[in-house]
Amino acid sequence: MNNFQILPSGYGIDHWNSLRKFSNDIEKVIVLWPSTGGNARAFRISELDLRSQRTLLLRYNPSSHGGNLGTYHPSNARDDLLLWLKEYKLTDKKLIGIGHSGGASCLLMLWQELPWDSFFLLSPILDSRLSLFHLYQNQHIHEFLQLLVNDSKSGLPDAEILEKRERVYSALSDPRWLETSRVGDLAFSVSNKYIHLESLSEFLTNLFLPGFQIYEALDQCKVPIQIFLPSKDNWFPKKITQKYEYLPQITIREIEKAPDHFFTHSWLEVWKQIREEIFLAY
Repeated sequence: MNNFQILPSGYGIDHWNSLRKFSNDIEKVIVLWPSTGGNARAFRISELDLRSQRTLLLRYNPSSHGGNLGTYHPSNARDDLLLWLKEYKLTDKKLIGIGHSGGASCLLMLWQELPWDSFFLLSPILDSRLSLFHLYQNQHIHEFLQLLVNDSKSGLPDAEILEKRERVYSALSDPRWLETSRVGDLAFSVSNKYIHLESLSEFLTNLFLPGFQIYEALDQCKVPIQIFLPSKDNWFPKKITQKYEYLPQITIREIEKAPDHFFTHSWLEVWKQIREEIFLAY
């Protein structure tokens, strides 16, 4: 069973059960997909912005995100979102996708499945394996490992926390596992304030063995895409993303105030620019 959560807001809608009542009045639907391990609730968007523009916002937390159980799989997460939008008959609206990091990449993979109007992608991961190699090469892999071993809300005994942490670092501190695919020793659950996984080894297999790429989607997508990049990104080489600016459908903006891949303290600046594009265009 897939565990996911879609949080609607705007246009007087506070729960998905009431969507059908307002369906005919909704003109635009914004789908927001957070980074891997992120929480869509963290992206603040004013209700006034939405109601005045007859816009429905759907904050999407796939399996393992936002307190959901299960083990995240990009392909399953895309299917869940696609079926949900079709079930609630929202595919005839102006669909606008906002995605961050790995979530941005998964969202773009749906470009052929739905009649999207535009995409806004924050630091998209164009290649999941390359992202990890980039972290290893620049000695920032600890940022990824901390996502997995953070124990702030695990509730486990200290000895068990320490054992899991040691096993994670022993298996993943070196990039060789990406070539050998040996992650079977990590078939245990992970639960912290960032992510909830029934099986860490399954999660690693789903995302990185063999991994996913969106180079082809960027080349072929006919929908306008705006990419936002921070001033510095440890999670993916900016120079590779910037090469796609030559494509007529792609615009790349660098947010100088954004200090890192997660746009720390910079979301409101990004939303300001997205808001202008979305609401002034119609």
